Amino acid sequence: MPLPMITGPYPTFRPLGPDKTYLEYEGSTITIPLTAKKDGRTLSEEVQLRAFMRLELEPPYLNNIGTREFQFTIRDWELHGTCAVLNELFFNDPRGHFHVHEGRADYIPATMTFRVSNHVLPRFEIPRDTILPGPTPRPGPVTDPIFGDPRNIEIKNLNSHAFRVWDTITESDGNKWVYSSPNNKIYFQLLPLKRLIDARVHNILPPRILGALATVTPESPLLIFHKKPPGLVGERDFNILEARDRARYLLAISDFAVEGQSQTPHGPLSVMRAVLPDRGASVNIARSQSNTPLSTNSREADALEIRWTAPADVAGPGPTGQLMARVLTDAKLESLTGYLQVVSPARSICTALQAPDLGRPIDSADFPANIHYSINFHVYVNQVRMVEDAAGVAHAYGIHRIPPRDVTVAFDKTHVGTVLARQLMLGKGHCTGMHTISREEFRDGQNYCRYWQSVPLRIDRLGQPDDPWRNYREYDRTVDYWSRS
Repeated sequence: MPLPMITGPYPTFRPLGPDKTYLEYEGSTITIPLTAKKDGRTLSEEVQLRAFMRLELEPPYLNNIGTREFQFTIRDWELHGTCAVLNELFFNDPRGHFHVHEGRADYIPATMTFRVSNHVLPRFEIPRDTILPGPTPRPGPVTDPIFGDPRNIEIKNLNSHAFRVWDTITESDGNKWVYSSPNNKIYFQLLPLKRLIDARVHNILPPRILGALATVTPESPLLIFHKKPPGLVGERDFNILEARDRARYLLAISDFAVEGQSQTPHGPLSVMRAVLPDRGASVNIARSQSNTPLSTNSREADALEIRWTAPADVAGPGPTGQLMARVLTDAKLESLTGYLQVVSPARSICTALQAPDLGRPIDSADFPANIHYSINFHVYVNQVRMVEDAAGVAHAYGIHRIPPRDVTVAFDKTHVGTVLARQLMLGKGHCTGMHTISREEFRDGQNYCRYWQSVPLRIDRLGQPDDPWRNYREYDRTVDYWSRS
């Protein structure tokens, strides 16, 4: 008998081209059983954390068993929540730490926060016998002359388009443009400012350098971040003096002036920053399609921003720039090259449970589907890190849309850790109430989570001085708690 007519758009995976992704901002509630011991007693409670997530969905494809699936990456994932067990454990009061400041009095809770871990590692492409200056000069690739502690490197607004490039391949009917599969490396070059001034392309420099060209020495260093351009044979080098290379591959530029103080759990650190200056057109910023097959609207992604901390023995723009200039001079190199490698992104997959019926469109049976993801994460209680780079997995069965709605996502992020000599255990949890949030709501939620990682933590005792709380400040949404400027 003939197949019935199917009308209207199918509930389907997002219709993305091979060079497109969809950036999505999601909110949800994470519930995790928490167990702790105090004075021989066992304390337990289910801590509820508010979650803020930015994820990147990639185009769907047909797998080897004839069903459709797509992959997605959780680029950012921040959670915060408190409970009576945490407050009683550290502050001997289920309401939190009793704090008095300038006549005001309130209780400040012990707050648990989660953060996704991406493990950004710098690698230098220089001869092994090259001596680089730094706190501990030694041969070979080292990180301290430029990036300080690699654990403090953060790539904000990251998506796969920072790794992918257009290239041509030769086929029987002529050349064809293709968009490369994503890798996990962002490349950099350290070079003197003089090269850009001599080539008259200094207008792409950060504004503060443009405003001080008369006083900046030509040997002052710049750090250029870029994609890896393809070559006809092997790979060729990125050339910032070529306009097409700048348009296709340039990601960010930094001088070595300190941007401000980073409010980290381990105290303030001098922060360096690289962004792409405004060139009049966002040619290198990925655009992502909207959420419905009926719309072709695009929205602009945020520009890539790379943050890191200055070496431990360097403070201020002058010494930092001098050290970077010495790196080039002492190593007898015209430029220093390398890459930042994103080691452990949160990779996920969504797979349809059945293939479409014969005669029906291929996307007519995308749902119901299964969803799986793996993620590496850190866990903090206020400014004390309880878990570093732990692995977790999650699973949901029989979902009918992405992101899943009206379904519980079960996950396993169990861990036993010690915070201020107190043992805490996280059990298997679940995620509910997923809903789309705005980019602005995500940013504010992410910033709020990171604020709590700057709040003091200690075990309150009678008569104990209030020193850790002397400089405590309430949350201010106008302050960036990762790079305070």
